[in-house]
Amino acid sequence: MQTVNLNNLPLKLHPIDISRGWRYWPGYIKYNRRENEENKIHQIYEVESESSYNFYKVKITLIDG
Repeated sequence: MQTVNLNNLPLKLHPIDISRGWRYWPGYIKYNRRENEENKIHQIYEVESESSYNFYKVKITLIDG
C-alpha cells in the first residue's frame, strides 16, 4: 500500500479535520481497499464515529503519485 506524505496534508485539509484525525484511536480506522485509475490511486477507509456506533467511508485520492 502506498503511504500518504503527511507533510502535504495541511495544504489540502482544514486544520480542524487534521486535529480530529490525529485524535482517533488506531482501532477506529480500518483500511478497506485500494482502487487504481489512470493517474489516480484511491485508498478507502472505514472510520467509526466518535459519537455513535456508525461507520463512514473516507476516500483519499493520490494524483500522479
